[in-house]
Amino acid sequence: MRGARGFGDIAVHQLCNQNDGICYSPNPFTNMLAFANSVAGYLGGDHGYAINPLADRGAADTVIPQAPKIQYGPDLPVPAPTPYEALNGKLPAGEIRQVVAAIADAVYGILPATQQGKATEFWPLAGVSKSTADPATARQLAAQNSAR
Repeated sequence: MRGARGFGDIAVHQLCNQNDGICYSPNPFTNMLAFANSVAGYLGGDHGYAINPLADRGAADTVIPQAPKIQYGPDLPVPAPTPYEALNGKLPAGEIRQVVAAIADAVYGILPATQQGKATEFWPLAGVSKSTADPATARQLAAQNSAR
């Protein structure tokens, strides 16, 4: 729900499903499990919308609550930019690509096995060609992150 939009002076009410990782994506630096949930939701079809323009109106952004695909807790209370903010809206290049690939690898290990194969469709959207981590290692990292 962040990033440049070309609406000019037109009031826009943006609606995003909570589990739609393209429209509403939590910060992986402060809540990896919530971020993984948004990927799992996108891969599971939670990016479908049935919007009634007469009822769904306003000038603010709205997140439509959904039951999580992957359980997660609150964000870590640390000031950390999102990858989008850190990259100024550009796709990753150079060393930062390794950071984004590490995020993709960690998410891959958190995803249900039925969605891991579909995850390769999601990674190019983040500028990552594919997830390359050993799934067991990625799961171990995810478990360490969730224990913190």
